[in-house]
Amino acid sequence: IQNGDDGISAFAQLHILDNHFVGNRDAIDYESGGGTCRNNVFDDNHDDAVDLDGASQVIIENNLIRNCVDDGIEIRLHDYQGPTLNIIIRGNLISGSGEDGIQLIDYSGLSDRYFLIERNVIEATAMAGLGLMDKGDTMEDYRGASIPEPIHLFNNTFIGNDHGLTGGDNLVALNNLFIDSTTVGLKRVDGGSIAAYNLFWNNGRDYRNSNMDRDTTLINDPLLDPEHHLLPGSPAIDAGTAYFEWEGETVLDLPDTAYNGAAPDLGRFERAPDNTPPAVAITSPIGGAAFLEGEAITFSGSASDVEDGDLADSLSWVSSIDGPIGSGGTVFRSGLFGFSLDPGSVPVDFLVYWDAKGVYEGASEWR
Repeated sequence: IQNGDDGISAFAQLHILDNHFVGNRDAIDYESGGGTCRNNVFDDNHDDAVDLDGASQVIIENNLIRNCVDDGIEIRLHDYQGPTLNIIIRGNLISGSGEDGIQLIDYSGLSDRYFLIERNVIEATAMAGLGLMDKGDTMEDYRGASIPEPIHLFNNTFIGNDHGLTGGDNLVALNNLFIDSTTVGLKRVDGGSIAAYNLFWNNGRDYRNSNMDRDTTLINDPLLDPEHHLLPGSPAIDAGTAYFEWEGETVLDLPDTAYNGAAPDLGRFERAPDNTPPAVAITSPIGGAAFLEGEAITFSGSASDVEDGDLADSLSWVSSIDGPIGSGGTVFRSGLFGFSLDPGSVPVDFLVYWDAKGVYEGASEWR
């Protein structure tokens, strides 16, 4: 969808999925519309990728938003009273915006809106990663407007912006990374706001005029790879919180299944657990055991894995000479079986057998 004044003008509930928007003024313009905007790619649009006006309620998730001349996402908080409008911005990569990555523009009075902004990467914006303005003004001046609507900002990565986050009088910022901000990472997050469990690194200034929980704030190199994933040893691993109360309200309560490790990581990407190799041991037969011809032989062993637990039932017993013997933690078999020894312990063509005399020589490795 390209070269339109609006790529799509949305006055109703729409599902806008898996499109490519190029060179429009506003790629999607919601005018008291809504629905889902998911898995789209936005390139080089001349104003905003996504613009919300009026009583719009939208889920904006898993989009790639690149090189907008103005804002990646612009939302005007026009006067509205009624059922709460839930605006969710989740899992997007917003890169190279000419003004703000996300801009919220307030108007007089408190409207019935709620914002959840989580697990986004907002990078390389010319002005603010998330900029809050008021009085209907859209020309960013870093005022850090005191927007009273509730804004929850969880597990985002702000990197390489001029300002990371500006403004908010009812904003809760948890588990975020603020990195490489030219001027400041956090500014005027005040009033009834709080910033906790965040990490700051290599900013012109980390924060100013903001309500900070210094006990949970980290100032450290987060050790990111080029795509902003956490590297082993990152101080952001397990440094977040799964539960948080503020002003008598539970604002975050994550189940254990929502993260790996002891606690959530900071930033957009939760690090996958290291894949520890399973531990396997053969307990029977032991080396040097002897058996009568035709006697049942017990094959017994154990297997366990940090990630998957007890795996004994998944063991497979195989003779490298004669093929499958059986499966499971314990197997009873009688017969003649051959096995190769470890390379280097004896000539590679030497075989170990329960031969006709029922003697087992004992291999140090079974396969």
